[in-house]
Amino acid sequence: MLYFPIQALPEETQALVVERVAGNSFGDHYRLRATYMSMKALSERRRVYHFFDVLNFLWGVSMPPNMLETCFEEGNFSTLYMRGVQLFYTFDLKDEGLAYIKRSADGGYERAVYTYAVTRKIYWDDEDYLSLLSRDFLVRLGRQSEINNGVGFLLHSSLGYRLGFMAYLEDQGREHVQPLPLYQGGWSFLP
Repeated sequence: MLYFPIQALPEETQALVVERVAGNSFGDHYRLRATYMSMKALSERRRVYHFFDVLNFLWGVSMPPNMLETCFEEGNFSTLYMRGVQLFYTFDLKDEGLAYIKRSADGGYERAVYTYAVTRKIYWDDEDYLSLLSRDFLVRLGRQSEINNGVGFLLHSSLGYRLGFMAYLEDQGREHVQPLPLYQGGWSFLP
């Protein structure tokens, strides 16, 4: 098998590779950092923080200082989502919280799409985003939830709407929807 050295690519292309690897997993990102000094320098750019999924971070591992704040400042969708959920459900700041969740959902962050759609349905009986929740979409989210120990499904587990929403999906002709795993555990976010 022929290998193509990543250092043969232009620096901006290398930076894009580092950003995408950071979006896949922290482990891959740190292994890439360890390969070349140039990769370490590229991975220390603030732009890389935009692509991390902080809910995939192993929280038992020492986190770099100010990582959540840096991710949030860079417009990281997972931290926008976490901040929105915190504002909406913990501090009862519905407008600000929903704005963060929507911004993350509009960026394509799957957990945010789910949370935004279900929140709009439950609180305002708005079904616009529910059309995005196909069975395949829910199955993918369920699998992601199992990987992350259910962190992404705060809404239906913490508020008790899980069964009602599953019944709603069945009423809409989406039969045989598998129940999604319940969230078990706690977390806190930015001060």
